[in-house]
Amino acid sequence: MKCIRIGFIGTGFQGRDLIRRLAEKESYVKVTAVSDINRESAQETADLYGLKVYATGQELIASQEVDAVAVTSWGETHEEYVLQAIAHNKPVFCEKPLATTREGCMKIVKAELDAGKKYVQVGFMRRFDRRYQDLKKVLDSKEAGNILLMHCAHRNKEVGATYTSDMVVTDMMVHEIDIVRWLTGKEIMAVQILKPKSSIHANQNTNFPLYGIFELEDGTIVDVEANAAAYFGYEVTCEVVGENAVVSLPQMNPVTVKAKNKKEEFLPSLWTERFDQAYEDEILAWAESLKKGKADGPDSFDGYMAAVCTDACLQSLHEGGRILTDKMERPNLFIK
Repeated sequence: MKCIRIGFIGTGFQGRDLIRRLAEKESYVKVTAVSDINRESAQETADLYGLKVYATGQELIASQEVDAVAVTSWGETHEEYVLQAIAHNKPVFCEKPLATTREGCMKIVKAELDAGKKYVQVGFMRRFDRRYQDLKKVLDSKEAGNILLMHCAHRNKEVGATYTSDMVVTDMMVHEIDIVRWLTGKEIMAVQILKPKSSIHANQNTNFPLYGIFELEDGTIVDVEANAAAYFGYEVTCEVVGENAVVSLPQMNPVTVKAKNKKEEFLPSLWTERFDQAYEDEILAWAESLKKGKADGPDSFDGYMAAVCTDACLQSLHEGGRILTDKMERPNLFIK
């Protein structure tokens, strides 16, 4: 089988990490090219893995020496690169967000509809987390009966000084938006964002945590705590209340220490620790889809619906109240 040559646009932390994972695990795909606005970063990565450096992402995509593209660059650039990859008939993995606006996401959806083919996998890595997959298997079995409520929490230990309340929605809560849609198979019809009393650990002029209420199309209610300054560590939880059972997301198995008349459990401090395996399974699944010639995983319609829901959340955050999400029916091309 011909080796599939992959070009990476963006050689920051995420890009380098995914390049490393492919280099260590795969034989039928090979990262051969990189590009980054920071030429020094691109060259350093190229030197590590023997890659060709392209001056721009556009040149990399257009190259006849690149068969597939991974976009791990700054979010504002994603729309242009993904659209160009589709125009060149090349599969593309795109880290979230698919685009920074719902209009940009819709352009990508329409480009695939016009081509009559799915090209895009979006980087919602939680779908590849084995604990979430176990949870979904139980829910799909209907053992719990119809879902009535879901309780979700997404807690970061701390974030940088420039982190904003808007970013709690677009960087953190967006994962709950996608995972709720995936777990239930239902769209989010309305949202409301509440601002509880802010933590002493929150940044100046921001509000951490935020509290979201999502209404699904079948009447299920989901509540989401998104806290960017939890202080104690990194944690993601999900509890599903069904008619017949309550199903909880399995946690990591932290090391437990008993000493000095107390028992301590050590939690991860970063999302990279909690979802390390999920990131690997995600990029390897994309590599497998290249081999099969069929795009799998979260698609551009999922990226579009995430943008629709985050826009509604931001509107509620700033204006208050319950906001409808203007749900769109999933086109046939994107029905799995």
